[in-house]
Amino acid sequence: MEYFKEYETQGNDASYIRGVSEFRSFMNAYLYLNDNISNAEYTWCNIIYGDMVLYPESVQSNIRGLIEALEYLSKDYDNMNGFHLMDVYSNELTHAGN
Repeated sequence: MEYFKEYETQGNDASYIRGVSEFRSFMNAYLYLNDNISNAEYTWCNIIYGDMVLYPESVQSNIRGLIEALEYLSKDYDNMNGFHLMDVYSNELTHAGN
């Protein structure tokens, strides 16, 4: 999340790339901590990860929503409010043209 905040304030592409990498690590850890069971929460994250890679401009222009969701998840990786915000964010990206 810190790299995405850095990207938001400085617009540095390297910060965005580091944030994407960190997000992927979060996804892998979440899957591991939940006994490798794929679930809706992981799926929402995977959709957003795909958007991060395939449509970086869209994610970058809407980075605030992602940061807000990750703020919840940084305090509790299993927080359903955070995953709900991830779902909302994913829908916003979809309606933005992805």
